[in-house]
Amino acid sequence: QHTSSIGYEVGATIGYNFNSKLALRTGFQFNVRQYNIHAYVQDPEQTSIAIVSNNSTSLFPVVSGFRSGPNTAPVVLKNRNYELSMPISIDWRPVGSGKFMIGFAAGLQPTYKFDKEPFIISANYKNYADGSALMRNWNLNANFESYVSYKAGDYRLQVGPQLRYQLKPTMSYSYPIKEFLFDYGIKVGFVKSLK
Repeated sequence: QHTSSIGYEVGATIGYNFNSKLALRTGFQFNVRQYNIHAYVQDPEQTSIAIVSNNSTSLFPVVSGFRSGPNTAPVVLKNRNYELSMPISIDWRPVGSGKFMIGFAAGLQPTYKFDKEPFIISANYKNYADGSALMRNWNLNANFESYVSYKAGDYRLQVGPQLRYQLKPTMSYSYPIKEFLFDYGIKVGFVKSLK
């Protein structure tokens, strides 16, 4: 049983306004992305991880201290990723001018994952084991957001929903179970013109 968990995002961007409605943005972003796995503690036992290569499957032995089904004491494992991204997006503000505006933004985020702590399911679906050796260091995310902005003095406050989707599987293509992470949340931003 997997359940979602709260993640965090912080970043800074710089942009170029083509006109009052359209802008190009880029910058740096840090994400903590995680979800929970409800498992059960057990004495360490040998299991195996499936790897697919050239249309054939190989089993690699690993040791696991967690089971996927009821066995002993329940535990919550956190599949947590720390990520650095460089978003590149188009920002479009079709509604409003002056103090109030409504905008939309979409873009791509080349992403580097570090300090990875993934658990993956064994070939027989009975155990969870360390999957860090199979995890990609680089991935690509896409994002979409909409917002309402309000200008106060030299600053503009933006608030609205954001969606973020991982375009490549979390693990390498050799791992047969494909995971594409999906995040949603509320984004708050402060914007200041440099001129």
